[in-house]
Amino acid sequence: MAMALRAWGSIKANGVGLGAVSIHGDLGSVDAGTGVPGNVAVKSLSAASFGSFGLSTGAADLLSTLTGSLGALTVQTDVRDASFAIGGPLKSLTVGGSAIRTICEATREPKAR
Repeated sequence: MAMALRAWGSIKANGVGLGAVSIHGDLGSVDAGTGVPGNVAVKSLSAASFGSFGLSTGAADLLSTLTGSLGALTVQTDVRDASFAIGGPLKSLTVGGSAIRTICEATREPKAR
């Protein structure tokens, strides 16, 4: 018997860097990070799906804003209608299904002078 996925709306952790985050369901969006150059916004983020349930999860939108780097983003199935703005490098991205109408923009950290 297959288990139904739980709808997780959004994670709001503005001003906070997160460690390993694992969601056993669909995530609408995540906002995290301190905004300090060189800091990690999220060490790793894993979800069964991302944006697949749309706004029915309770998320205000499907835009994830990370003010810092993202170590790894792993989605077991589909990413749908989601946008990611990452204020640092994205080190690893794995999508087990399809990426449908999805935008991911990661910036490089400035080099030390």
